[in-house]
Amino acid sequence: MVTLKKSFLVLMLVLVYGVNLNAQTLLDGDTAAATGNSFSFNVLAKYFDASTSNLYVGRNSATNAGDATDVKNYAVSVVKTGATAFTPLTPETAIVNGAANTANPLFGEQISTLGYFSGGPLVVRTDAPQHLYHIINGTSSLSPVLKIENVKDAQGATNSDGSTTAGIIKLVGSSHYAFAAVKKNGGAFGVAGAGIALVKKSTNAALEQIAAVTGDTGVKAVPLDPTTAELKITTDLASIDASIIDMHWDSILQRLYICVKATGAGAETDGARGVVMAYIEGVDGVAKLKFTDFVPAAGFSGTTYIVGGLGASTVADIQKIRTMHTTTGVSYLITLGNSAGSNATTTVSALPLVNKKPASLFVNNLTYLTDTDHGTLASKTVAAGTNLKEYFETTGQTACFLGRGFQVAATATDHLTAQTDTAAQIGGAVAPGAVLDMQVHKDTVYISVDGSVDQARVFSSQALFDADGAIKAWTPWQAVSRPVTGTDEVYGIGYQPSIGRMYTMQGATSAAVKTVKTSTWSSGSQDGLLGGTTTDASVGFESLLKNAFSKENGGIQGLFDFPHQTSAFSSTAGKRLSMMIATGYKKIMLIETGQDDGSIVPHVGSFSHADNITITDGVLGAERTANTKIITMSGGALDTVGAISTATIINETTNGGYIVVGGVGGVAILRATIGGAGWATGD
Repeated sequence: MVTLKKSFLVLMLVLVYGVNLNAQTLLDGDTAAATGNSFSFNVLAKYFDASTSNLYVGRNSATNAGDATDVKNYAVSVVKTGATAFTPLTPETAIVNGAANTANPLFGEQISTLGYFSGGPLVVRTDAPQHLYHIINGTSSLSPVLKIENVKDAQGATNSDGSTTAGIIKLVGSSHYAFAAVKKNGGAFGVAGAGIALVKKSTNAALEQIAAVTGDTGVKAVPLDPTTAELKITTDLASIDASIIDMHWDSILQRLYICVKATGAGAETDGARGVVMAYIEGVDGVAKLKFTDFVPAAGFSGTTYIVGGLGASTVADIQKIRTMHTTTGVSYLITLGNSAGSNATTTVSALPLVNKKPASLFVNNLTYLTDTDHGTLASKTVAAGTNLKEYFETTGQTACFLGRGFQVAATATDHLTAQTDTAAQIGGAVAPGAVLDMQVHKDTVYISVDGSVDQARVFSSQALFDADGAIKAWTPWQAVSRPVTGTDEVYGIGYQPSIGRMYTMQGATSAAVKTVKTSTWSSGSQDGLLGGTTTDASVGFESLLKNAFSKENGGIQGLFDFPHQTSAFSSTAGKRLSMMIATGYKKIMLIETGQDDGSIVPHVGSFSHADNITITDGVLGAERTANTKIITMSGGALDTVGAISTATIINETTNGGYIVVGGVGGVAILRATIGGAGWATGD
């Protein structure tokens, strides 16, 4: 039996006259798409531009000569923030390298790689991986196209050009330059002859590869291979995995971050690093791409330091890389992977970065751009005023706060962020599944993961800060969404902060990603998730809430989410659950939103069950069953509390768990017995 007990008085009033939920809306693509799909072909090739919140997708299915023009126009397409349909970007003819009415080399083609550069997507065709294309205006179907054929690899003698690459496998760009990871001619990525090519727009309306190697006038890529000094420790690497590479350009720090899976040589004094940093420096009027240590080799001891390790055949396996600039003004590198030899696909970490940008907005000081410490791993030791320096604008009458930045680069072992450091452990533990995609917005990291049937697929974790503004810990992984079809995976995500929506690219396999959806603030009627089943909205979460909290009685006053990690809930496998509490006038509703089935499986579709419980005297005498999804309570002390606007769950060490609700008439406590104890938190 549980009862509600009146406690002390507080004053609070919040009125909400209804509830809308995040539903999933299908985004429209080509007209040949089947019902429920955005496209008639696979679109796994994708790039999300966080600066504009535009999502670019490329046709990743084999080309079909019989496709209609409308289908071929969508070889590359974009969906803009707030839009409900994709805009095709590859019409049959276009201005190509300045020539009007030219056959568009991207029309109807299969796309292997997408990136973004100077306002529009970078594109590589599957059948011609040595060529690079740039759609100048990334939101217009009439945009001109630039191309460069036969991008060069890193081979060749000094002052001679490289050979034509066997393929471009990764692309990213700044506002002025494009960076392309290229294979060796006739070979793979990660071997001698492979590297990072530097490309810019030339004055004759075309793309141009730059002689990017310092001291070399030959047009070639900067070598990235087992001999790269910034990746190896002591001896040349045993190997670099040809299939694992990610790149991220940070426009604030003006740094390029590259991650790989590197295996060190066989001696105990050997090792490997999985991250290299690069920057642009002008030498005699020519831009050069310069690699530098993200963390010096001398700092490593053992394999507990995330991005690298020391020891025989150490594998530094870093699979994805992003940057974070927190609301407290501090910068971090966000990585997927480690050097521990396990959990590389589920370990998401945060590492502090040195930021030496000038303190004043009005000081024309660009020395930080070529400072080899700027953007590297910072010492994890926080020393306010020195290694967490605050920047103020002091040229005016008022000293305005500009931000913070770590100043001391990690050079010794005790400086390095370890895998066991709480501040580094995003989500507080490994991800709920192998990470398929990763995005960052301000203080939050979003991931999509593979999972079992009906499990949530998109999760988030938020940074928690200490008094100095540095990250001290992370919230547990919190479920964000799952596909309507519980067996589908989410292969791509993108968060749209201006409207609070999330793109999800869904499919049963990576070869069947034809569905792109966006969350939207609506009832989601008959969406198969919280808006009921696909045929009956009345049994859905949203409808049941509206019916329980009528507009005439003030509607829903509050809606509070409690994930399965809530301390008063059982942590025993098989007994875990997640819950929401809705509050209104003299009434609360307890909704079980997820249940343990080896993992937390979200409830979707019908929330209407015969074992749901409604009580009107404030006392729950009946025992809930496994089918009880909703308990609606009114009466008793709730009549005195009146309009209930807040709720929380507490875990008292001796007596167990309690639900506490409050409103204009006071506070009430939901407890397990008349004697005052809460429920046993292990149950």
